[in-house]
Amino acid sequence: MHRSAFALAIVAALVLPALAESAGPASALRDGGTDGWRETAAPPVAIDGPAPTDSVWVFTNRAEDDGEWQERRGPLAHLMRAYRVTPVRTDPVSFEVRLDVRPTGEQRLGGDALLTALRQELDAAPARGAAVVLHVHGYATSLDEATEEAAEMRRRGGFAGPMAVFAWPARGVGMTWPSPGRLLTSAYWQDSAAAAESAGDLARVLRDLVGTVGADRVVISAHSMGNQLLAATLARDDVQALLRDAPLRAIAFVSPDVDRAYFHRNVVPSARPLAGRLVLYGARDDHMLRLSTHLVHDGQPRAGLFGDDVAWPDGLEVVDITEGRVAAPWLGSWFDTNHALRRHATALIDLFGVVADNAPATVRHALGFMTRDERGAWQALDAPLPDRPWMAARGGVAAGVSAVSVETTP
Repeated sequence: MHRSAFALAIVAALVLPALAESAGPASALRDGGTDGWRETAAPPVAIDGPAPTDSVWVFTNRAEDDGEWQERRGPLAHLMRAYRVTPVRTDPVSFEVRLDVRPTGEQRLGGDALLTALRQELDAAPARGAAVVLHVHGYATSLDEATEEAAEMRRRGGFAGPMAVFAWPARGVGMTWPSPGRLLTSAYWQDSAAAAESAGDLARVLRDLVGTVGADRVVISAHSMGNQLLAATLARDDVQALLRDAPLRAIAFVSPDVDRAYFHRNVVPSARPLAGRLVLYGARDDHMLRLSTHLVHDGQPRAGLFGDDVAWPDGLEVVDITEGRVAAPWLGSWFDTNHALRRHATALIDLFGVVADNAPATVRHALGFMTRDERGAWQALDAPLPDRPWMAARGGVAAGVSAVSVETTP
């Protein structure tokens, strides 16, 4: 295994799950700060400023007791959360430096009010043909972590459109009391069950978004175990009926913790008619998916864990992010599990700048941060990344890019 990190991945999964799925511990969210907003309008999003304020639209089916979000299902709730996202250094390469994510406020909204405000933000986005990105988080992720992750993703990817998150009732930590036959994996299976049980709620959110902004302006991305939830949702008859005649702009399966054979045989064919574009992001050195393969699933490989012998199904755009640029976690790159999406700059630039902006796949080569292998998969390079604001200002990138603004490593 790369850097002999298997034992470390076990520690990260069982003792420090926040390190595995996110970039650090959750912050308590309190009302306040200096950034105000009205119920029907989002605060302005400043991508280039030194301390930008990011809004994240939140759909959650977590139960709420006395103001605390629980690890069980409840009625669908709608929130808008604001964050101030700043680099930890004053002279960063913004794609690769660690980011400090601080909450500045929260507002509870009715469903109609949230959808109206989200539509207003989408219509005001500077990029032509902007889309809303709905992110579905993974295992052992609290609501606070899920929304912080979305805010960091948006900042690191330089995304100027609306960022939303579906926060399902995953456990906030990756450990719980063992159950018979599941000495180390009980928490995993509890989260897996909670993901499957949330499919109806995610289907409702998709219906609301499609009805508000149109399917062709919606991109859904799922990370890790969130793909189990997404797969169950896409297989539903009501979702199939909703999207077959009016497909989503794109579906992104990011590091999916889904059985590889099942993903190829069932998930991709089920999803293919429902989106104009299906994109799979994965890596050869994802230690969390390797752990899931061997510790949890008896050696059955996960869809996001790539290998030289994998054959890809038709209609799937494959992106290998193994060699891409990543912001080091707080313990340094030696301890990275190569799984946390919020730190993976190359994946986020591609997700927002190519997929969400509906740019042709070939632009990856034109922009110089990916190449294509003999099997047709895109391979991320350890190369400077395109300047995302430059891309956003042009409303996406055309196939015939002739001049590229890049941000170089210091």
